[in-house]
Amino acid sequence: MNINEMLYLADICEDVNGVCAVLLSIGIVGALILLKMKIFDDGSEYDKDQRKTVDRILTKWPILVLICCIGIFTPTRTTVYLMTGNSFLSDSNISPKVTQALELKLDKYISELKKGVK
Repeated sequence: MNINEMLYLADICEDVNGVCAVLLSIGIVGALILLKMKIFDDGSEYDKDQRKTVDRILTKWPILVLICCIGIFTPTRTTVYLMTGNSFLSDSNISPKVTQALELKLDKYISELKKGVK
């Protein structure tokens, strides 16, 4: 798995967490409103208007789901910057000579540290 994919998945998980919290809050408030309507329903004209409003809102839930999906799967600016920077600093862009030089340099420092410990 590429690091860009991991960054994108982390961003999606963060967005899903936020959307779930918002939807849970909306669900709790909606349940309380529906419970209030059920308890205080006396068949008056006002209650019928409230029911029509609730029915209109409930028929438009696919639009809310679409907006949430777009918000979840669109990466944030920070994630785009991280993925762009990562594409320039990946192992495929670093030449093997630089990698070998770094390994030799690390081996040299490790051997110096071992000598210093003794």
